[in-house]
Formats: sequence, structure tokens, C-alpha cells
Amino acid sequence: MIIIDDRNVWRAIELKAIKKTNDRISPSYYFGIGQAFAYLAYGMDEVALWQCFDANSMTDREISDYYRALGKIRAPIECLIDTTFIKILVEKQKIRIQTAIFGLNGEIGTWSDGIGIRRDGEYKWTCRSYNPFLVRNSRFDQDVVNKVKTVREFLELQRTEIWDGKNAE
Repeated sequence: MIIIDDRNVWRAIELKAIKKTNDRISPSYYFGIGQAFAYLAYGMDEVALWQCFDANSMTDREISDYYRALGKIRAPIECLIDTTFIKILVEKQKIRIQTAIFGLNGEIGTWSDGIGIRRDGEYKWTCRSYNPFLVRNSRFDQDVVNKVKTVREFLELQRTEIWDGKNAE
């Protein structure tokens, strides 16, 4: 999913569904990180991995354990790939979505209804990552930086119409 805001900040979000079947959690902890990294090469300003957990097959404890395992893998690169943890429940044949809220200890504390955190009557979501290829005075080879910027420019030229929610039915 690609989100472009009114300041022309491009955010790429890789969505992954996580569920438990036959006493195994699938997919593995690193699933999605490679795809999210690829968005950096496309010139996205920010990149995120949204883990969407099937709450009907996984307990909050299992989700927290998954979060901790992924956190160990992601620790050296967390500034490059943001994560959001979403719980999907089915109650009385209706889907309910919740976003993890983290406590001061860095663990999942509670869950908030909706995608993002509700503030001032709206759901807010922020991404805390950056693309090192787009940073001024990048430490990367200038040829690599130029290629990433060229891909981004190509994508911007391909953008013809963006759904802004005003024409939603």
C-alpha cells in the first residue's frame, strides 16, 4: 500500500497476515522485511511493515512473543522500517480491527480500536522511518543514490490520479 500525503511524502506499507494453524504461527518473524526493504530502492520516503494478527487463532501473549522475536531481528534496522501491530477479530460475524499501544517498557500494553491511535476524534498514524538513499549527503555511492532518485521520479510521473477519500461512497 502506498500513501502520499499533501506534502508529497511517500509512505510504503507492507501488510502481512499472521495466524496460528496446527500449533504453528505462520509466517515466520522476518516475513515482510525483505519486501519492505525493496520500497527503499523505489525511493519511498518512509517504509513500514504492518503485522496483522488473526486474534481468533492467537492470544495476546502469542502476539507479544511474536513482537519480541521480530524486535530482536529488526533492532539494527528499526530506523529504516517502522512497524505497526494490528489485531483482527471476528465477533458476531463482524470484523473489528485494533492497533497495539505500547507501554513505557516497550511492550504491547493495550489495544485501541481502529487503525492508528484515536486523537482529537480522528485516527492518527505516524511512521518513524527514513530512506537513507534520500538523505542529503548520503553515505552511499552517488550512482546508487541517483538510481533510487530516478526510480522515484519515474513513479511520480506515473501517478495520474490519487484517491483522496472525497469521492468515496
